[in-house]
Amino acid sequence: MKHFTLLSLFLSCAACLNAAETPSFAWAKVLDGPLANEQNGGIAVTTDGNFVSYNSFQSSGSDSPCYFGDDLIANGSAISSDRNLMILKTDAQGNKLWSVHSTNGYFDSADGKITPTADGGVLVLTKTRPSQNGTEYIASVLVDAAGDRTELYDMNTSIWAYCQALIKIDANGHIEWAKVFLNDQLPVPAATATAAKVATTNGVNPYSLCTDTDGNIYIAGNYRSPMVLSGKDNGCFVLCPRDVAAYNGDPQQTGGSLYIIKLDAEGNYLNHVKATGENNYEKINGVHFLDGNIVFNGNIKGNGKGSSLTIGEATFSIDDDNTFDNVFVGSVKASDLSANYLRLYSTFTNSAKKFVVQVKNSIVADGKMYICGALNGGIGDSDAASALIATDGTMLEAFALQVNLNDGSIGRAFIQPGTAITGYYGCFLYNGNVYFQGYTIAKNAFLDHFPADGVWTDNARFTFLDGNVGMANAATVNDNTAVLVSRVNAANGITVTGTETKPKTTGYGLLFTSYNLGGTVAVPGISQDGVSGTVFTGDEGHITVSTASPAKVDVYTPSGAHVASADAPAGTSHITLPAGVYIANGNKVIVR
Repeated sequence: MKHFTLLSLFLSCAACLNAAETPSFAWAKVLDGPLANEQNGGIAVTTDGNFVSYNSFQSSGSDSPCYFGDDLIANGSAISSDRNLMILKTDAQGNKLWSVHSTNGYFDSADGKITPTADGGVLVLTKTRPSQNGTEYIASVLVDAAGDRTELYDMNTSIWAYCQALIKIDANGHIEWAKVFLNDQLPVPAATATAAKVATTNGVNPYSLCTDTDGNIYIAGNYRSPMVLSGKDNGCFVLCPRDVAAYNGDPQQTGGSLYIIKLDAEGNYLNHVKATGENNYEKINGVHFLDGNIVFNGNIKGNGKGSSLTIGEATFSIDDDNTFDNVFVGSVKASDLSANYLRLYSTFTNSAKKFVVQVKNSIVADGKMYICGALNGGIGDSDAASALIATDGTMLEAFALQVNLNDGSIGRAFIQPGTAITGYYGCFLYNGNVYFQGYTIAKNAFLDHFPADGVWTDNARFTFLDGNVGMANAATVNDNTAVLVSRVNAANGITVTGTETKPKTTGYGLLFTSYNLGGTVAVPGISQDGVSGTVFTGDEGHITVSTASPAKVDVYTPSGAHVASADAPAGTSHITLPAGVYIANGNKVIVR
């Protein structure tokens, strides 16, 4: 185990940041329920240029209202102990377009993600358990934008235990289908708590999902009990975790294996990553599709007894004196999930000989992966003798990494030293800069930005909230409109930069703020140069490509999701797509 004594930054010289205008205020709205306990699990841009967010709110009965601004968007579950799911779609001006919510079931606020789909809809990966009404267990129920109800009838209602659910919602807020992935609920083998001796009630944590250009779906996270998935033609597949020998069933204790599972466009099992190694635990924090590969990042904790991780021909080992939450990255081919590489970053303890890292978000943009979160200690590249970044003391501080996706090496790194707990939670690219949304606990929320391909030794900061900020949850951008989600405790109002209005919440609520970033539009995931001599025209149901010579065309959503590739011949050709806003080789195109 290495120890640091001096902060070491990847690049030490100073340089000017890309020119960026001061963001101008657009709007702010509160998502607020009656029990002061709202949470957010992410926000994304749909292919029609709108915004969709994963949220939850707690209620005390079916007459408990949840509001977004002045709009009543849902009433809660009849069971007072339930946490309700809330998927909310808004336009760029913050107007509600539709919402999907639950009326039965408890939906975990921390384990849930969304990703847009090429047809203008959204996929929701969530973790849920039945409502408990006395000795009765009631399956989770969802209500879509039309008021139609979807019961997750495959849930086990004999016990209060979690499972995963994957939900497909179309562009108009209608639920197309919902799949339930159960976990074996036999008693925890090494159980110490009474409940765990009866059953494994919390055997899975879904952390991320993405799609590829063929519509296949990839889900990822950590699991501690066998997982049951269904395939086409009533096929049944059971995945069994490793690293569970020491797991005692305590929800605060780590244990179990990582998983990356490939499903078809209807949620049927196709394949999964085969990993081996004995560790204390492993998990995947983020999965992303890029150029035919699935790239990912995660945490792994060694057991001090020759720990390692192997996927195919890719492998790394962990020193026996390293029993901390190490960060690793990897890549597998989307076609068969065979390994391209694995890379373990070096860990450096703080002055108290401890190390803590919390990876809060990751994106893939312009051929790089950006990872951000909170760090207490130091991180270096694989087998590094010294840390690239390290904290000054023993508090969590905001950190960010830029990862080269050809081999997983760290290209750039930054730590935000301070005198209070900080963290980066949201991330997006705009106009050649990478933006990280962060917060100082109970003080403020801010946007820091750096030139994506420049020097990361200083950060330009825009503080957009002053007051009791509990978390900076998520951020994204479309055209030049950024939407930022923060969890705030603002019973007496909170100061929002650019407006005299002070939004209020019932205890902790979610504050959505929007700013115009100015400047020209940059789209994550692609080059802005375009293809010389090629013209892209948006038509009904397709993009028309007119080119004097053959050209490779890649089509993305405004948020960077890769939705189509084509080898356009000389002359005129078409790429069929649903209605929406797209970026074809750096050119904005609207399909009707």
